[in-house]
Amino acid sequence: MASEHQLQLAQSAAACLDAFFAAPNLFVLPAAGHDNTGDQNANEVPEALVTAIQRTRKGEADLPMLLPFRRAADERVTWYACARDKPGERAVRADLDAFVGPGFADFDVSTVPPTDADGLFTKHGFHAVRFTANRPTFDKQIVEQWCVYWALLQRKPKRRKLEHRTFAQLRAALDWALLAKNEAEASAAVSALREQHGLSAENRAFLDIRIAASFGRWDEILDHENFSHLLKLRLPPETFGDIWEALYETWIRPQEASGDPERLKKVFETQVRPAAGHLLRSLGRSRRPAALKSFVLHELSQTRPAVDLCAQWLAELGDDAFGPTTAAIGGLIDALTPKHGFDAACEDMNLERYEQAYDLLWSLDDGTDVLIALLRCAKEIDDPERAGQTVGRVQASDSSILAAVQQTRTRLLSDVTRLAASRPPEDLRAQLLVEPEGERTAANNVVEFWRELANTDALVKIDDAMQQRLVQSMEDEVLSNSGTFDALLPVWFGWIIERAKPHAPFMPLYEQLLDTMWVRDSYGESELDLIKQAALHVVRAGPTPEQYNQLMERLQRIFDAVRSPQSMSWALDLADALVIAPSRDEQARNQLLVAILSAGSEFFSRLADTQKALLRLLASEMPIPITLPTHEVMNVDQPEGTDSEARVMIYSLDSQATRRAMDMLKALSPKLKITTNCDTECTQRLRQSSRHADFVFFVSSVATHQAFFCIKDALRTPDALCHVQGTGTTRIVETVMKQIQAAR
Repeated sequence: MASEHQLQLAQSAAACLDAFFAAPNLFVLPAAGHDNTGDQNANEVPEALVTAIQRTRKGEADLPMLLPFRRAADERVTWYACARDKPGERAVRADLDAFVGPGFADFDVSTVPPTDADGLFTKHGFHAVRFTANRPTFDKQIVEQWCVYWALLQRKPKRRKLEHRTFAQLRAALDWALLAKNEAEASAAVSALREQHGLSAENRAFLDIRIAASFGRWDEILDHENFSHLLKLRLPPETFGDIWEALYETWIRPQEASGDPERLKKVFETQVRPAAGHLLRSLGRSRRPAALKSFVLHELSQTRPAVDLCAQWLAELGDDAFGPTTAAIGGLIDALTPKHGFDAACEDMNLERYEQAYDLLWSLDDGTDVLIALLRCAKEIDDPERAGQTVGRVQASDSSILAAVQQTRTRLLSDVTRLAASRPPEDLRAQLLVEPEGERTAANNVVEFWRELANTDALVKIDDAMQQRLVQSMEDEVLSNSGTFDALLPVWFGWIIERAKPHAPFMPLYEQLLDTMWVRDSYGESELDLIKQAALHVVRAGPTPEQYNQLMERLQRIFDAVRSPQSMSWALDLADALVIAPSRDEQARNQLLVAILSAGSEFFSRLADTQKALLRLLASEMPIPITLPTHEVMNVDQPEGTDSEARVMIYSLDSQATRRAMDMLKALSPKLKITTNCDTECTQRLRQSSRHADFVFFVSSVATHQAFFCIKDALRTPDALCHVQGTGTTRIVETVMKQIQAAR
């Protein structure tokens, strides 16, 4: 099915060609029933050129075409080699020099007079190379050489077009890939950043840590070759949060189930604090839960903890922040006596505990020493919001105090004022007007602000007013070239879809995200996975029949746009999830399922065995009969390792997808011994299943931290743990089969 863009190209090409072969041009296209054995009309376009012309008329734009023009019989033929864009024009011009050459034709535009056709090409979006034969008898050689050139172009393998993208575009592409758990695309984005824009060693390390954190490879972060060096730098908030998350997940998280706060404090003191080093100087603008919880433990392990600050952080983390230990942590904070006074704040500053000092200083009355100390703390914390509050307080103080601060600490006040100015504007529309290429620092501040906000609970932070602003911004900016919007879109997607459960009031946001993906018309592997996640959020949030019908229609149009053997893995996973989920309109859902299964039947010979098995399973469950190929392709081309007797355990909270994956695996490899588990906590059953399994397949996208550490501790060998990237039945089956085959 032709895309909308291809249809537009076809319409403009047809209009251009119809006008070109009209008067005053004597040349005409051969009639549909033209007999090649008869004499060819002298004014007919040579048959060798017709294929390219017809191809262009259908909207194809990747190959050039050659057109002849002549106003009178005694006039020389003017040739036009036409391409759809400027790079194509330059390429065909260079190739004409090689295949035709100046010995046969004159390519100098100053000596080849223009014709009535030149305006047509400009009007309809074509780029043409105009030339004439040096002699009338050479026209035949031009056609023959063009045939050779055209034949080579048709045989030339298609290759991906090298597209130079801005730094912001590539950074957004990296965010999309990480959000979709697509490591290959993430690595490609990092390579493009390195090749097209250059990356320092530190920036490469930051991106390595970001990728490792996205896939939960905490050991890789802590073992990074530059880890000790990075701890001494002022890290970007994202890298700062990633490192804290690695430290917390490695050492603290496994101890939360104990319910003993003293045990958590001891592990922090013996393991985390020595490894964190300079990171403990300031929390900064980071609001990553792992960082907040680490600083709570750090503060509680001090001789004189800042109780008010601990209470503030714990309230910000919300209920169940430390799992079973949350209540005990709260009790420790309540039992401590708060401290006050300027001397206590100065002591904290000397110990580089600037958040604690800031909290104490803020409660004191204005004075020159107090305000100067507040300015110093605000600068070290590096939080634009606190910097703005501090500058506002200084400017609102008594004139004599303000004058003393300005006179004695001019540079410090200037630095904090500049930091406060880096805070993104309150209005979301104003934030999106900041362009990365023109105001890179300001744009980075906007993106960092949203990335940190996206680490909070979306169900709490997104009220009706913010939801309306987000929806309106997506509607207004979807067709713009805003680099800031491109960078924020994957951040919003991860916040609303990846990190939050389906929520009925968020239905307008889900629908707008899908509309945005549709209008932007970019369907890579990562984008398709994210479209599937957003669609399932709509289905599971309880849509109305009308909303469900609109969703099915949108998914149908997206599938029509990407319909190919390559996209069948995504389509079958989507169909499997829709079959399992509640349906509000059976007819609309069945129309989409029939389209997917029909395509699967058409591409059956090109599908992997796991995809064929899922296709058969879905077809057997359809109320409408679906005809599949009768020959047993799976039996003819069995994958290696299907006779394995390995013990396999699959862990995922999506129990329905896991159960269907188990059914498919039993069909593909009957001798496998398969068990499944979806326990959210560390149970005896989960430990025993992990200990007895040869391989444990962990679907990290739908799992709990408690289960991960329970499985990791119970394994007989670390190599037995295999991660399933993404979600869905097909991903699970493909990962299992690949690992079983590799183990042979």
